[in-house]
Amino acid sequence: MKGFVVSDLHLFSRWSSLEKNDEIIRSYLKTSDIFVFNGDIFDFKWTIHGSIKSSIEIALNWLSQLCNDFPDCRFVFIFGNHDSHKEFVSAISDFVKNKKNFEYHLAYVQIGSNLFLHGDIPIMIKGSSLLKRERFLTKKPKNIFISYLYYFLISMRAHNFISFYFTPERSARIIHNAIIKEKKKFEDSIKDVYFGHTHAAFEAFIIGGICYHNSGALINKQKFSILPVSC
Repeated sequence: MKGFVVSDLHLFSRWSSLEKNDEIIRSYLKTSDIFVFNGDIFDFKWTIHGSIKSSIEIALNWLSQLCNDFPDCRFVFIFGNHDSHKEFVSAISDFVKNKKNFEYHLAYVQIGSNLFLHGDIPIMIKGSSLLKRERFLTKKPKNIFISYLYYFLISMRAHNFISFYFTPERSARIIHNAIIKEKKKFEDSIKDVYFGHTHAAFEAFIIGGICYHNSGALINKQKFSILPVSC
């Protein structure tokens, strides 16, 4: 199967555009058998839509439209630290019941020899299992003053220091060590690992015979890619 994977769109934040990203994603869906949303597709922490409820409604409407417009494509949704809001997790568990071509996973999914995960769990929580998401957003969106302040910092590229810190070797090594801890779960079947979270895009960094890829983030001139996958 031919497919693609994307992460860190941060839709609903001031530094992302649903309209622009919808157009980009649809161009890839035209030739896709499987499409993986690999975490932080939505941003309920910094949403501009006023409330979690209205943001969730817009998110589900958008996902529903994609599923309806591309019925032959398998959509895989993995939660990240910015879209794993408890209310959204609950809503999407109901949403999936009516969408045969849509599935979701809290922390990761393995499809063939490919492992998909957002990457926030092992990177943010030292020594944690990459197989289990235990932390969920519960708070309301940040107030408008803080939101504009953060937007200003991003526009000044203050956010880019993350890319410098999380080099391909550093971030891939963290993920690799977490996988090794779960070796009995995955055995030796993983050949490629796709993750996001660090906003530092790269492809084909090899550790221990496993090829690591990061799709980056669509935030203020950060390097960003929708990566091809073969499942």
